[in-house]
Amino acid sequence: MKRLGLLAALAAVLLLATPAWAHFLWLNISPEQAKLKQPCTLSIGWGHHFPKTDKLNPDKIKSVKALGPTGQAVKLSSKAPMQYEFMPGQAGTYLALAAYKTGYVTKTTEGYKRGTKEGLKEVITCFHYDLRTKALVPVGSGAGVDKRVGDILEIVPLQDVGKLKKGDTLKIKVWFKDQPLAKAKVHATYADFSTKPNTFAFKAETNGQGIATVKLLGSGLQMIAVGHKIPYPDRKVCDDLLYKYTLTFNLP
Repeated sequence: MKRLGLLAALAAVLLLATPAWAHFLWLNISPEQAKLKQPCTLSIGWGHHFPKTDKLNPDKIKSVKALGPTGQAVKLSSKAPMQYEFMPGQAGTYLALAAYKTGYVTKTTEGYKRGTKEGLKEVITCFHYDLRTKALVPVGSGAGVDKRVGDILEIVPLQDVGKLKKGDTLKIKVWFKDQPLAKAKVHATYADFSTKPNTFAFKAETNGQGIATVKLLGSGLQMIAVGHKIPYPDRKVCDDLLYKYTLTFNLP
C-alpha cells in the first residue's frame, strides 16, 4: 500500500503542466566558496520543500558526475549515500550533474501502475518522466558561461554566477532537443524563502530565443526549475513525455 501511495503521489504531481510539481530533483552545494585543491561537497536533494530533502532510495538515481572548466570528467567520490565530493584542480566553473531513472506511470480506474498502457484495461492516462539537475560551482577566476552538456531539456546560464549577488539578475537560456525553448515557464527560489511546498520567489517565461531573466531575490542556495510536456510518439503505448530540469548554485 505504501508503494502504491508513493506512486500515486508521483503521478499526481508529474501530470501537472508546470514545474510546480511536488517533487524536484536538485543538487545541494556546500555553502563555503569552493577553492582550488580543497574538497567541494555535494548532495542530492529530493522533495517539494526545497532545500529540505525527503528520503530517496539511492537506486532511483541513474547517474551522478562532475565536469571541469573545459568539460573534462572530474573524479567524484561517494562519501555517503547521496553525498559526493570532488577536488577542483584548476580555476573556472565546475558542473555537477545528476539524473533520476526514467520510467512510466499509468493511471487506471483501479489506481496507478508503473509501466505503459499496453495490456492494461480502463486506462485514464499515461506519462513517461525524465528528471535531471545541474549545479554550478565557480572556483577562483575565469568562470565560464553558456556551457551545454547535451541534456534533452537543459537550463544554461548566460552570465558568470560567481560574480552575482543578492538583488542581481541572471539571464538563462532553456534548450529542448538542441533548440531554444520559447514560452517555457521558469520558476526560481532560494533556500530561506519559504517552508511551504512548491512555493517560488520568482516566475518568468522564456522569449522566442529561449531566454529569460531571473531576479535573484535572496542569498544562499538558489534553484531555477523548468518543466516541459510533449505528446508521446505512440499513443497506444503512452500519452505524454514529461521533462523537468533544475539548476542550482550558491549566491553570497
